[in-house]
Order: sequence, then C-alpha cells, then structure tokens
Amino acid sequence: MAKSKKKKGAAKNIKPPVSKKQAPKNIDWKVGGVLFLFAFLLYANTLGHQFALDDHSVLNDSHIVTNSEEGVWQIFGQPYRYGSFGEGSSLYRPLSIFMFKLEWMVSPENGTIHHLINVLFFGLTCMFTFLTFRKVLDKYSIWLPLTACLLFAAHPIHTEVVANIKSRDEILAFFFGIMCLYYWWDFLNDRAKLLSAGLSLAFCVLSLFSKENAVVNFLVLIPMTVFFFRNKENRLTDTLVSLGVFAVPTAIFLLIRSMVLGNFKGVQEVNVMDNFMAAANGGEHFATGMVVLGKYVMLLFVPYPLICDYNYNHFPLTDFSDYKVWLSILLYVGMILFALAKFRKEPIYTYGILFYLASMVLYSNLLFLIGAGLGERFLYVGSFGFCLVAAALLLKYLGDEVKKRDTSFIGILPKRPKAFLGVLGGILIVYSIMTIQRNFDWYDSFTLYQADILKAPESARLNGYLGTGLIEEWGKETDPNKKKELLIEANKSYSKAVSIFPNYTEAYGQIGLTYYRLNNLPKAKENYEKAIADPKCKGSIYSNYGTLLFNSGDIQGAQRVYHMAIQREAHFVDGLRNLGITYAIQGNHAKAVEYFRKALEYKPEDPTINHYLGTALTDSGNKVEGKRYLDKAKSLGYKK
Repeated sequence: MAKSKKKKGAAKNIKPPVSKKQAPKNIDWKVGGVLFLFAFLLYANTLGHQFALDDHSVLNDSHIVTNSEEGVWQIFGQPYRYGSFGEGSSLYRPLSIFMFKLEWMVSPENGTIHHLINVLFFGLTCMFTFLTFRKVLDKYSIWLPLTACLLFAAHPIHTEVVANIKSRDEILAFFFGIMCLYYWWDFLNDRAKLLSAGLSLAFCVLSLFSKENAVVNFLVLIPMTVFFFRNKENRLTDTLVSLGVFAVPTAIFLLIRSMVLGNFKGVQEVNVMDNFMAAANGGEHFATGMVVLGKYVMLLFVPYPLICDYNYNHFPLTDFSDYKVWLSILLYVGMILFALAKFRKEPIYTYGILFYLASMVLYSNLLFLIGAGLGERFLYVGSFGFCLVAAALLLKYLGDEVKKRDTSFIGILPKRPKAFLGVLGGILIVYSIMTIQRNFDWYDSFTLYQADILKAPESARLNGYLGTGLIEEWGKETDPNKKKELLIEANKSYSKAVSIFPNYTEAYGQIGLTYYRLNNLPKAKENYEKAIADPKCKGSIYSNYGTLLFNSGDIQGAQRVYHMAIQREAHFVDGLRNLGITYAIQGNHAKAVEYFRKALEYKPEDPTINHYLGTALTDSGNKVEGKRYLDKAKSLGYKK
C-alpha cells in the first residue's frame, strides 16, 4: 500500500478550525456591553453640563415641558416647538418632547438627568448596532461590525448630537430604527416569531415619532439591508415584504403628522439666517450644495474644526467657477462608481456607501431647502455607513480577508494583529481625545460660543450668540463696572453680527436692549424700530421695546407694542404679564385680570404673576379670590 505523500511545509501551515464550542458563551452580548461602556465613558464628562444652544427652546423655555398642569399626552397633538415658539412649525417630533416633560417632572431645571438619558441611549445605540449587524453580517468576521461600532462610538462628529440635549430626537430615531432591524431580522429567519415582528413594528413607530428622517430608515435603509445580506433565494421576496410592511406605519405616521401640522398656522419659509442657501439662485444653489456635501465627507475623515453653527456667512455661496464644486462632484461620482464596481464581489463597500448616501439625501439641500445649510448632527446616521466601509478597508489591508470561516469567536485575531490593532487603536485614541475635549465646549451656551467664534469669526449668528452669552453673564455679575463692560462687549458682538448680515432682526433687538441698559435711550429706540420693522420680529423684542416705552412714561405706546408681542407669540408670558400691568395702571382691572390669567396658564407657579393677578382681582372687587392668589404668591416666595 503506497504511502501518501505530504507536501513540504503543509502541516505547518494548516490550522485546525476553531470549534464554536471553544467560543465564550454570550460573546456577542459581552462585546456589546464593552461597547456600551466605551461609549458611555466617552461622554461621561457631559453629565454635569448645563443647557446649551437650543436646549432652552425644548426645555426651560417651553411651557408645555415646564408647566406641571399641562398634560403629557397633548404633546402628540402639537408641533415640535409649540411650547416655546408658538404655533408655527413644520416639524413634528413628539417623542423627545414627551421624554423631556417626564424628566422635568422628576427633576426640574436639572441638566444632569437630560444629559444622562442622552448618554445612556447613545451607549445602547452603539451596543445594539453591533448586536444587530452581527446578525445581519453573519457571514463576516466579528471584527467587521465591532470595528465599525468602535469607530462610530468614538467619532467626534457625534458630540453635537450627544452633548446637545435637544438632539435627543436624532439619538432616538436611530436607536429605535436599529432595534426595529434587530427584531425584524429574527422574524425573517423564523416566520413563526410573530412577537419579533410585533416588536419590530413597535420600534418602527417609536422611531418615526422621534424624528421625520426615520422615514428613510424604513423605506430605504432596512429594505436595502435585507436586499444586500439575505440569502439569494430569499432576497427579493424579503426585500419586497420589508418594504410593504414598513410602508404601512410610515404612511400612517405621515398622515398623523399632516393632520397635526395642518391644524396650525404660521409655518415660515426657510430664511437666510437658518440656511445660507436660501439666498442662492439656481446655479449657486447646486454648486454650494455640492461643496457642502464635500465638506460632510471631509468632516468624516478629519472632524476638525467642529462648529455649532455653519451658517451665514461662515460658509459663503459659490458657483461653478469654484474648484471645490468640481472636486466634490468628482468625489461623489467616484463613490458611486466604486460602489457599483464592488456590488458583486465585495458588496459591503456598496452597502456602506449607499447607506451614507441614502441617509444624507434629505439633508443635501439639493432636492429642497431644510432648516440649516450644514450641521454636524446630520451626519449622525450616515456616519455608520462610513464607519462600516472604513472597518472593511482596515480589515482587508491591515488584517486579513473580511470574511472568515468561523465568525463567532473574537479570539480569532486578524493575520497581522499588530498592524490592524495598532492603526485601529491609534484612530480610536485620537478620536476619543477629540470627543472628550469637544464635550467640554458644550458645557453651556457661553462656553460653546466662546470656543466656536474663534473658528467661525464671520458667522453672523455666532456673533449674535456670543452677544447673548455676554448678556447672560451680565445678569450674573454683581460688580457695576464689570456689568457695564459686559454690555459694551455684547453690543460689539451684536454690531458685528449686523455688519455681516444687515437684516439680522434679532441682533438689532439685542442692540436696543444693550443701549437701554447703558441708559442710551435714543440709540435703544432707534435699534428697536429697526427690529420691529421686520414683520417676522419675535415677540420678545416687542416686549423689550414696550418696557422702554413704559419706563419712559408712554403707557399707551407700551400697551400697543405689548399687544404686538403676543400677536407674534400667543404664549409669550412676559408679554402677557406686561400687558396686564399696563391695563392695571389704567384702572382697567378686568382686562388686567384677563391677561394675568393667560400668563398664569403657562407659568402657574410664577410668584410674581400670582401676586399681580391677586392684586388685580382685589382691585376689581373680588377680594376672596384675590387673597387666594396673593397667599399663593407668598407661599411661592414672592417679595416686593
């Protein structure tokens, strides 16, 4: 019997396959737990932060959140900013406002609880994104979803979303979308798991009520995921089933959204201060939009500098004579061609690129204008597609093949672990340091404005924001000389803002306020008049101007302006209170009571308004009810 010949060196190179029995139990959940902890620690330094930027508009300035007498369920019948900006709105995102309301009820005026929920949900997002894509990418190495999720967790571009409480809507929409896919994949693998299908639909609904961009998740991203990674024999059927199933709750959500927003008037067109592309003509619009899309890709590779506001005129309009337009066009054409070329043999690249493109289409401003020209938060979902492609490239060129014969055991390191882990570790260290450092900038509004004005000195809004921050510091300062210096600095910031954008209504109103506090009444009146010349002027500016007129002895003029304030913002408490005061001074106690009652609807625990209402009721002859409100004012700490 002839002996079989062995190739020289063959035994040396052959490695026995790793048995799945050797893999630690629940390895995926343990790795997911590590990802959760990693993400949580990256943002742990935000837990002591205050409110920043537009957090105020959805929290302490929103009567629907702060008023304990307003029900939590009515939030689902209101536009997104109903509680702070009045009725006009084109946004419907009730779930985050609902959560803010509950958190406020537990601990009012406490930024920590809101930041904690943001960080917890971000950690859970990183954890369940890994667990979900371990199922979806079951033919790939565990290192592919793990690397992608590590990069996603550490990427500094997410600081605006996690450190800014208001961006809870972004976090929730993606998290619930991931949970929807997690359970939907279980159902596709076993059609008997009806509970999984039900949970998937429940998470679909939660995602949709978190933010409108979730529509893309269920009409594009989830069906696309099914198409790319289901078995060939089930691919087309499962994709069509997924599309059909998720189209139903999506259509119902869009109908509810239409009904809610259709009941409210005053939805405004996009203005230049919100989106610099609103000032562009057709050619400029497309050219500038392409440069912005190029900037998004640059921020994914090099997330520096990070700025809370990229609007007018930090990012100026451009046209097709600008080389950056053509570079961006070439970049996106190249991405699409690369995706098509890799479709059959290496579909993970195609999927990652299409994931990014699909998630960004609503934010491109090419199809229609949105409320901002460029925002780091818009990259939150799409960045996962980028991280997935980056992870695949790292594995292919520094580790080994992306696919492995045994995908369950993390103990199987890439062929060149030093190169792969060294580069990955270096990226994670750099990203983590940048993330933690950027978090400090988000401590509160003034800290953020001071940091970002250095990176965007020609931004009209950031100059205006800095002025507002200086005014807030003026309110805290007790030294008269320092208070005056802060007012002068604030005036300079606002003046620069209007020099950049001459139609900056809010800045004129704030210049009027600084001059008023500096006792320069003619200059104050001049700037207030410029502000209220804009029919879209905010109620707070009218109210401040009314105070100037009131203190100058022009009660009727003040009353006229206060009426204009509440016409602009029906829920503006200061305007309602001040209007009541003018009627009380004129002896019209019935009208005074009317407006004090309206103000109290939105701030029932305000001691001053309770006192004014009690006084007006007493003066009108209703002493019993008047005493009740006067007593309540005292119990709330009212002092003359």
